[in-house]
Amino acid sequence: MGAGLLKKNQKMSKTILLPLCGVGIKLLLSGCTGLLLTLSQPPATVPWLVWFAFLPLFFVLTRSSFQQAFIFTFISGFVYYSLSFQWVIAFQRFALLFVAVLGNFLFFVLPLLLIRVFLRKPFLSFMISPSIWVIFEYCKQWWLLKFPFGILGYTQYGWIQLIQITDITGVLGISWIIVFLNVLVFRIIYLLLYDSPKEQIKPLLVHFAVIVCTFGLLLLYSGLQFSIKKYDTDNRLKAGFAQTLFHPKVKWETKSEAYSAIIKSMIEDLSGLGVDLVLFPELTIERPLTLDTTIRLRDNAAILNNLSDLAESGDTHILFGCIELTKDETGIKRYNSAFLFSKDGSLAGRYRKQVLVPFGEFYPFGPLFPWLRKYILSTTDAAELEPGREASLFHMTNKKGEILSFGVLICFESAYADISRKYALQNADFIVNITNDYWSLSSIAMYQHAIIAVFRAIETRKPMLRISNGGFSCYINEFGKYASSIPIFKSGLMTGIVRTLQNQGKTLYTLLGDWLVIASIFACLFIMGYLFIKEHYHSFGKRNKKRTQIKMKKSGNACSY
Repeated sequence: MGAGLLKKNQKMSKTILLPLCGVGIKLLLSGCTGLLLTLSQPPATVPWLVWFAFLPLFFVLTRSSFQQAFIFTFISGFVYYSLSFQWVIAFQRFALLFVAVLGNFLFFVLPLLLIRVFLRKPFLSFMISPSIWVIFEYCKQWWLLKFPFGILGYTQYGWIQLIQITDITGVLGISWIIVFLNVLVFRIIYLLLYDSPKEQIKPLLVHFAVIVCTFGLLLLYSGLQFSIKKYDTDNRLKAGFAQTLFHPKVKWETKSEAYSAIIKSMIEDLSGLGVDLVLFPELTIERPLTLDTTIRLRDNAAILNNLSDLAESGDTHILFGCIELTKDETGIKRYNSAFLFSKDGSLAGRYRKQVLVPFGEFYPFGPLFPWLRKYILSTTDAAELEPGREASLFHMTNKKGEILSFGVLICFESAYADISRKYALQNADFIVNITNDYWSLSSIAMYQHAIIAVFRAIETRKPMLRISNGGFSCYINEFGKYASSIPIFKSGLMTGIVRTLQNQGKTLYTLLGDWLVIASIFACLFIMGYLFIKEHYHSFGKRNKKRTQIKMKKSGNACSY
């Protein structure tokens, strides 16, 4: 009777899952994964969807041939990339197609096809699947395309209670856990549908226990961080945020007087509030400036002298962004730079952007496709810039005469944790991110870029002061919480108080960086090596057994004679 019931349950499972073999159902499930991933990205407010977003696609992958798996995974990624990053079309009309095809293939299709191999291997899939995903996410940030958006971990920016472990693992640790739990939940459903539940009670209980323990440990670690880290009672710095609204399609030359008046008014208003530092966005002054006296630029000296006078008269430091020109033996070079004027009117520091935007600030393919370079430069606002070479700190004094230091991230450098780590290793008191997200004219792009700064703050335990043209400008504390902000598509002023943590040391992530990527590579190599050896010995054993049987058969036949 028990055997009959087992066969009946298995028959029912097969009957339930039979429709999953249809192309239409597979197409629907693939699109469902793409849609769930899109809804987990800001500005949508359902980040919890990412914790099971891959389940529909996982079922498609386990019930499809390789060719079908490739097609349906590509469709799923195409939906995800097209809906989540449609704002790239503001740069160039073919940019979205480029991202949704090439980016999708390299960083969505390929890792999932590799993960597909291990989904039916219960023990191995838990470890190797998230490791594969993390390796590809790391390459996504640093490889040729340098497209750091869509990292799974960033979706959890609002769940402060869950993401404090970022100071150990970095944001990729959150991505690892997301894929890990997606695989666990998939295995639970797979066991319930494909096998007799009665025979799978122990594995199911283990799976559920791992899920509960994972969330429990995340919450426990966050609670400990909140309880043991305390702020000094003294305020270290009062920062002023000057969020401009200079339209990206309007050139500086046509509005120079009006823009200069706005900048002056903002500095005077914030100076009146007693701020130590006034922050302006990237490319506050869009026209080129230079400190090289051999390069002659109209109004160059007047603009710099005016800012110097405003800093001195307001008794405050002023940080702003511009295009900087220099000259060497090879000719004129252009940098995306940040300048700091001290409250005594002197130039206190300069930083040049190190990580440039591909196609927007540099052409990644060199001389291979000159026609493409010419086309991009002629159809977009792209410019060819030189990268900076060092992450040096700015130094300033507050109203009490204390010396403070900070590092600057320009634009999407906020996505590159290595630069923030360098500042933290140099004992920076806080980090500033100046950017100009107004170019996209998209609230989605503004929010997706802004949330990245949350993780840089937690990873280094340094406050993040983010100022943007058009928004989203905000102050983020060491735990990744927004303390204050200015709405997008508005011009406005804001102040923020920077405090420091008591007994502040360097986080494990600051000291070790992306150690999780290295660990993931070793895990993948170890598990694949283990599988190869196991398969080799299994095949070797089968061949030996077959040979033994043949010999025994021959021996038996000989005896019969």
